[in-house]
Amino acid sequence: MQDILGESLRKLKRSHGRRTRMLAVLLILSLVVSMDVFWWLRQPGLTLAGDADCGIVEHSHDEGCQAQEAPCALAEHIHDISCYSDDTADTETQLDWQKMFADYPY
Repeated sequence: MQDILGESLRKLKRSHGRRTRMLAVLLILSLVVSMDVFWWLRQPGLTLAGDADCGIVEHSHDEGCQAQEAPCALAEHIHDISCYSDDTADTETQLDWQKMFADYPY
């Protein structure tokens, strides 16, 4: 009787350990999949988020450009990720901080 109970307890511990490992693997894989989906969806999200900061009008030459007698005056340009980055974002100087906190007592 004692052997049967001991064997049952060992099997239960092994299955619990196996279940815990499988749960950890499942959680890690779900995190990897989530991050991969986020990574691939980030590009269209940035593109659709707002106006480009490059200052160039997006234009691709099509049949309308070729139908004109004179060559198209617009340069061909398709926005990419570099057009949406703002180099001046979050660039503050010490003077900016001093102006911002001038009214606060030290």
